[in-house]
This record gives sequence, structure tokens and C-alpha cells, in this order.
Amino acid sequence: MTDSSPSGKNRKKTGLGRGLSSLIPDIEAADREVSHNPETLSIHSLTPNPFQPRHNFDADALQELADSIGREGILQPVLVRRSGQDYQIVAGERRVRAAKMAGLSSVPVIIRDLDDLRMLQISIVENIQRNDLSPMEEARAYQRLVQEFSMTQEAVASSVGKSRSSITNFIRLLQLPAMVQDAMDTGKISMGHGRALLALEDEDLLLQTFREVVEKTLSVRECEALVKKRLSPGDKTTTSPSHVPEEYQIRAERLSSSLGTAIRIRGTRNAGKMEIPYTSPEEFDAIVKKLENL
Repeated sequence: MTDSSPSGKNRKKTGLGRGLSSLIPDIEAADREVSHNPETLSIHSLTPNPFQPRHNFDADALQELADSIGREGILQPVLVRRSGQDYQIVAGERRVRAAKMAGLSSVPVIIRDLDDLRMLQISIVENIQRNDLSPMEEARAYQRLVQEFSMTQEAVASSVGKSRSSITNFIRLLQLPAMVQDAMDTGKISMGHGRALLALEDEDLLLQTFREVVEKTLSVRECEALVKKRLSPGDKTTTSPSHVPEEYQIRAERLSSSLGTAIRIRGTRNAGKMEIPYTSPEEFDAIVKKLENL
């Protein structure tokens, strides 16, 4: 996905320069010891990663990988952890799926003793290194680190090798309506389009603008220009104008950071509303507990 068109077929490279082991230092030395002599497990003993941030696997790319594995085998061992009698995939779920398609009955693995937090961190890092996540998948993954593991945005940024502002920008995407989030998941628009649309506080106007962006396949710059036009006082498309004071915006951002979810604020100095989104009953309970403790 690029920032120049809604379709975004080729994703923009991330600035993540370090390898997986350097970002997760406690597995680096052990991996060096066993990477040339991994264990072998039955492919049927491997179960999916419950913290896998990636939900969309490109069928054509998966078939290409299966063809390659059929010819060459799996060159990089799959990282797993024990889970009862079976093993959960920590990193390498795509390789395992392709191996099944290629008809393999066993795969090389590296077994590690990892807790849930480490498992989620490794899953995120592996996927963003490979540019495999959509902007929304990445945003939800960072939110899970904040919400479920009580990490600050600074700690999340450090754990995945990104800046705090980058993490904040991803989490802010969760303020967008579901229709817009779905469009980023499927590649119809890019993160750049989503960030531009966030400036429109009126949801009806935002969705109307979003539909125009998709129908006309506007670039990010064209989308930004359209949003700027929508925000101009003379634009007749604008409805229910919102004039949220800057200090309200700042305080809402701070609360968003504390709660680990992207708060949306609309209205004026005298009246308005704040929306606190949640994506599961567990997240709702966690947000309520944090509010009660403020």
C-alpha cells in the first residue's frame, strides 16, 4: 500500500531496520544456538497464534510460498511455544499454512518458553518487518499491547522499534468509522487517507467524503485537499460544524493514552460529547476499571 492512491497494492516499506532477535533480545542468543539444528514437529501438533494480529492472508502469495516450500522445504524454522500437549505458533503461521498446502507432515521449529506479552510483541514485529499487516491490523495490535498488557505508548514504541508518535498515529485510526477501517483492511485506501479523514469530526461528513475518495480513487494529497475544502467555512457540504477547543483536544489525547483507546471528541466549549470505542467485552471491562481508578 502506498500513500499515493486508495488501492495501495504495494505497501510502503517501514522504517524498521533491526531484526526480530535484536528487538526481542532474550531469544537472540538461544536462536543462534539452535537455528542450524532445529527440532521437528508434526504439523498437526501446531495450533494458531491466539495473538496473531494478521487476519488477511493473500491467497496468491500463499500459493506461491506453498510452491516454493514444495520445492525447497521450509528454510526458516517456525518459532513455537508449548501449550498443553500441542504447540502454539509464535512466528511463522504463514509458513505453516503454506506447508499444509504443500502436503508437508512435519516442520522445523524452535521451541521457546514465552509469556503472552512476549508472544504478542514477537507476532507484531514479525509482521511489520514483512509489511504483512494492514494499517488497522497494526493499530489493533498496538492497542492490545496498551489495553491488555497495561503498556504505555512509549513502551510499545520501544518494544517494536518505532517512534511514540507513530504508535499514536496508528491508534488514532481506531477513531474512524467501521466502514473506513474496513477499507484500510482491504487496501481500498491507505493510512494516509485515513489520517486525512480524521480531521472531519462530523461522522456523516466524514463518510460522505470517504465515499467520494473511493469512487474517484483520489490520492492522499487529493484527499487532503478535499478534506480542507470540507472544513472551509464556505463549503456547503459541511454539516454540524464542530469547534472543539484545543485544550479539550489535548486532554482527550492524554486520556486516550491512559485508557489505551482512541477517544473521539466533538462539540464546542459549552457542549459536546466524547466517544470511547471498544472492540470486545474484555476491552470494555478493562476501560471501565481504568476509568474507576482515575
